[in-house]
Amino acid sequence: MQAKQPSPPIIRSSNLRTCRGSRVSLQPKLQGTEAEAVWQKTVSAPESMVALDLFCGAGGLSYGFQEAGFVCALGIDREADACETHAANLFSKTRCQDIREILHPLQLMEELGIPRIDVIVGGPPCQGFSLVGRGKVRSLSKEMQDRILRQNYLYREFVRFVKALRPLFFVMENVPHLRSFADGIMMQAIRDDFDTLGYALYPEVLEAAQYGVPQHRRRLFIIGTRIGWVYRRPRTTHGETIPVRTLAEAIADLPPVQAPALLDELPYSPHRSPDVGITGDYAILMRSAVSPIHQSVIFDHVVRPVREDDRVIFHAMKQGDRYRDVDPQYRRYAMKRSQRDGRDCFADRYYKLPWGQPCVTITAHIAKDGYRYIHPDTNQPRTLSVREAARIQSFPDHFRFAGYRTSRFNQIGNAVPPLLAEAVARSIARALREYRQGISEEHAQCFRWQPLLPGFHKALIVS
Repeated sequence: MQAKQPSPPIIRSSNLRTCRGSRVSLQPKLQGTEAEAVWQKTVSAPESMVALDLFCGAGGLSYGFQEAGFVCALGIDREADACETHAANLFSKTRCQDIREILHPLQLMEELGIPRIDVIVGGPPCQGFSLVGRGKVRSLSKEMQDRILRQNYLYREFVRFVKALRPLFFVMENVPHLRSFADGIMMQAIRDDFDTLGYALYPEVLEAAQYGVPQHRRRLFIIGTRIGWVYRRPRTTHGETIPVRTLAEAIADLPPVQAPALLDELPYSPHRSPDVGITGDYAILMRSAVSPIHQSVIFDHVVRPVREDDRVIFHAMKQGDRYRDVDPQYRRYAMKRSQRDGRDCFADRYYKLPWGQPCVTITAHIAKDGYRYIHPDTNQPRTLSVREAARIQSFPDHFRFAGYRTSRFNQIGNAVPPLLAEAVARSIARALREYRQGISEEHAQCFRWQPLLPGFHKALIVS
């Protein structure tokens, strides 16, 4: 009888010591009396399209709307680092405050000198709406579950601001599963709330890759308007005649780095890898607004440390490999089947990204670990850098992020990709301009002019 072969030795590295890196501090773009005067003139101009961003985070929605021609007058969020990021990159005021503490939205607009709001945008927190979120919620304590459920009703704060400020449009962004959450009760409640306020709703799910974002990311946009059925779904730009952008298009030009990479500023010259097949157009877009003095610099190309056993694993993995493809002697977690759905637990915990496809969805979990985002280059056995994650989300290279590395990853993962936001914003801008152009003298009797705020410019209110 043949002797049973011994199991292969389990190879383990010791846990890594904390390697936090430096904190990035940024100055607000809107500061000083001259800048304040320019901002005030811009938000007060009758032709301006003025937006308010609730739950603004780092400013993905704000930046996308700005690129589409809107003036982002104000962003509100309770996370200090995200507010610092928003203030540094947007010519906008930023309020770091829990939205529930703002009892009188109209009064706040008056205090800040904002005469009207044409569009309110925002993405209320969605921990319980996603499939991943619901699985996690079930494993938490009752106290934490109650806290998350309370957060899921933060959309009512969004409704409260819409009711108070009466914008012509609003855009509420969330995960697609909000539509089916709680057997559709939540979505019906949202419909009822906005129907009561007189808004027509356009709920639609958009795929970011079809709008030039080098990432598969499906998001629900609930667009509301009180000026009739005037909104048109944004036309896709990629996927039919123009191929979708790939991970290679997004990050292959960035300089190779090894983990840990902790310098927030590195030399930049376009790096060309001969085997990934990129045009370079996306890199040009990402670099287009970098200031002349920073053309030879790349910011935020920082990478977390990697355990030695993980370094070996990352090097050995092929593009597209997952945890189930890892040599058993290196596996840190046992491959078990879920009693709930029979699937392999941890099967997708590691994932080596392929060059030739859009990246998988960048989520806020990248702040905890990057195992689902392993760099495809065998010579760079590491996870993605902050700048690479930002590129995949379509944040351009001049857009900086405040805080420590973990916070920056979190801000990026929570953001709406600016290119996707811009596509939605352009459709709203088209409808808004057509609406304004359609107001003629012969129809003037259908409208009345009145100050939205005492002492400020007039705003058009539908009678």
